[in-house]
Amino acid sequence: MKKILLALSIIAFIFSGCKKETPDPCAGVTCYNGGACVTGTCSCATGYSGSVCQNEVKPTSVRLKSVTVTQFPMSKPTGGAWDVNSCCPDIYVTVEKAVGGLVYTHPTNFSDGSSGTTYLFTMAAPVNLNPDTEYYLYLYDEDGATDEWLGGYSFFPYYNGEGFPTSKTFSFGPIDMTLTYEYTF
Repeated sequence: MKKILLALSIIAFIFSGCKKETPDPCAGVTCYNGGACVTGTCSCATGYSGSVCQNEVKPTSVRLKSVTVTQFPMSKPTGGAWDVNSCCPDIYVTVEKAVGGLVYTHPTNFSDGSSGTTYLFTMAAPVNLNPDTEYYLYLYDEDGATDEWLGGYSFFPYYNGEGFPTSKTFSFGPIDMTLTYEYTF
């Protein structure tokens, strides 16, 4: 009997020293769109929601931080120069609502701009845009009383399903412009 108790005691001692592995609560959990699994539940990145971060959340505002212009027409559609006293346009940008008018005009211009050169228009403070509103981004030649329109684009600052890009480039004909954004939720 003592031998049996001793044998059972030894077996119990051996097995009591072994630890069972705790299962990983995140095993098999996939979190999308930059989400991370924390104790079996997805913790979503800013801008996403849902059990596995599958839903894009519409931002409350999109903040336009800068506009970069790299291409524009060097002459008027009729063939003449933009400026009477020089060869090239004195460029600046504006942002307008499709319905509602002017939102922002950059306070300075680049004199005698040359297409193919990079011109960065940085906003002193980000311009808040409504994610559901259509806007126009226009490029002008400053001529004093009668500034001339070089061209532009229509855009929505947010499209569901494209994520939250920090920049968007618009290219159409002779004009290339890149907008940089940040999103608020």
